[in-house]
Amino acid sequence: GLVAKFFVELPWATPAFILGPLGTGGDFRTLILIAVNFIVGLIIFYPFFKIYEQHELENEKVDKAMVEIEN
Repeated sequence: GLVAKFFVELPWATPAFILGPLGTGGDFRTLILIAVNFIVGLIIFYPFFKIYEQHELENEKVDKAMVEIEN
């Protein structure tokens, strides 16, 4: 009962911020739910992004060192 139920079938490629209100017949509380879900997803995946960034920076340092050795 937090937001209205979907009663319209929209194309799968519809962006979430448009899909929510259109699919529920204009219930703009879906925008709040979508924003909260997005923020929770960012919080969950942030550590993984930082690990990936650190890994890529290390690879960049190794590549730069290899170029300097070759020259």
